[in-house]
Amino acid sequence: METTNWQSEPDGRGTFSLISSCIITLVFCVWSALHLNVPPPNTSSKRRALEKTYWVIYGIFAPELVVATAASQYIAARWLLREIEKDNEYKKQKTAESESEIWAMTQCFNAVMGGLTVTIPQGRFTLSAEGARLLSFIDALPTVTASQIQDKSKADGLAKSVVCIQAAWMMAQVITRLISGLPVSLLEINTCGHVICALFLYLLWWNKPLDLQDPLILEDSAFEEMLPFMFTSSQIGADSKTGISKVRCLRYVGPAEVDQPQELRQDSTLIYSEISIGSTGLGNLSEFLGRKASFGGKDRTYLFKVCEGEISSQCLSYFADEYQCLRLRHGEVYCRQFMATQQVSGGHFSTEYLSLIIKGADRIWTELAARPSYARYYFTASPTIKSYYIGETDYLIKSAPNFPSLTNLSLGQVNISRDTLRYVFGFTAMAYGSLHLSGWNHHFPSRAERMLWVVSSITIAGSGMVLWAFFAIRKVLRKTPPVQDKPDPVLKWVYYGIIFVLVLVRVFLVVEAFISLRNAPTLLYTTPEWSDFFPHLS
Repeated sequence: METTNWQSEPDGRGTFSLISSCIITLVFCVWSALHLNVPPPNTSSKRRALEKTYWVIYGIFAPELVVATAASQYIAARWLLREIEKDNEYKKQKTAESESEIWAMTQCFNAVMGGLTVTIPQGRFTLSAEGARLLSFIDALPTVTASQIQDKSKADGLAKSVVCIQAAWMMAQVITRLISGLPVSLLEINTCGHVICALFLYLLWWNKPLDLQDPLILEDSAFEEMLPFMFTSSQIGADSKTGISKVRCLRYVGPAEVDQPQELRQDSTLIYSEISIGSTGLGNLSEFLGRKASFGGKDRTYLFKVCEGEISSQCLSYFADEYQCLRLRHGEVYCRQFMATQQVSGGHFSTEYLSLIIKGADRIWTELAARPSYARYYFTASPTIKSYYIGETDYLIKSAPNFPSLTNLSLGQVNISRDTLRYVFGFTAMAYGSLHLSGWNHHFPSRAERMLWVVSSITIAGSGMVLWAFFAIRKVLRKTPPVQDKPDPVLKWVYYGIIFVLVLVRVFLVVEAFISLRNAPTLLYTTPEWSDFFPHLS
């Protein structure tokens, strides 16, 4: 086969035009398709530009990471929209003159991306998707119009159109070359993979505002009394020294409920605890419950042992007389901070602040009277001792992260399978690796480069396939999350090794796509005759 190392312009297409066309398409597709979340407060323009540059690099070397991110945000926005629609339907059935706030996907995306903030004495915080869903549940969803969001959005239809035309031109060139029997460069194969990913990003982020720099500040008296409850339930309200939520040990008695004193009938008692859906405690169950736990008989139900006298010294102040008249006070049987006895607490709640938290809890409890199935979304229950505890869900956060980890997806937890995002991640990796594997029969400057290309493509596709299979099997075999202990140091290094290999093969594919042009087939620079694809006019 006749080869060349450089094809000059303007006879046919040249090496420079091939490289520049692919680079422009690649960068423009990735850059314009990125819809990042609202940055944290006081983020400089330099930091924002640097963050987007990082994501462009992610999009070039690991596009499935960006697609998985877009999918997670789309899933969360769709979940929030469905929950709001359920609430509105319930309110219409309850009263014919319901004036509930109606949100569309744009408002839901705005909430998911951190576009709504509230101001409380502790500072300004971002309303999460779970927080917006809670406000919808109690019929206090704030009024946020699409025009308010669009005024802040930098969406530019013309810019997107130009990118789409450029991407379509690239795809058309590749297709016509394949039909004509002309070779396609590895660089074009790589670019086409990113073009396809960019199209998926456009679809997933179609209703998401672009480049919002500042969130909307909510000032609504309809949900003002809920803010202390939302703050203390969230991780940002945890004890500053122990990192444990200060509300964790306080059992709640609803309005008009009869308080039943807790007692230990023997030296030790086995207690069931039904952890609230979406609770951050599921990530480290032993720390959350204050002791080791085993699985119970149904989802989110755990069995653990309590012994007499297991009240942490940090919580003894809650047994003072002024706290005993409150409907949110420390439990008599066990302390969920017991494992943190060696640490010094950063303080405890005053009776005045507890009264504010109770108001928010009471408002939810009143709604639950008509919709009891939602109780497990907002409260953690211990049926054996007939007690309820405020659930620990992140209603308020510091800012919305651009990429949630595979263990903390930052998705709405109600009716959401965490494995959905993992499936998307695995499938995209399979598709990305398989697309590059299609170039195995391409001309390579050396046999070693061909082998490395094939191995790299199989590694990426195989990693996606293994990830897909692993989560599918786990979902079938286990219906409850695992109790997480300290990570095995050996497995930790194995994990790092796998990540290193995956990064290495991705970098190789991109680099090889460029350096392979140093010895490319001469036919690579032959331009197909477009007239062959259109009927001649007589």
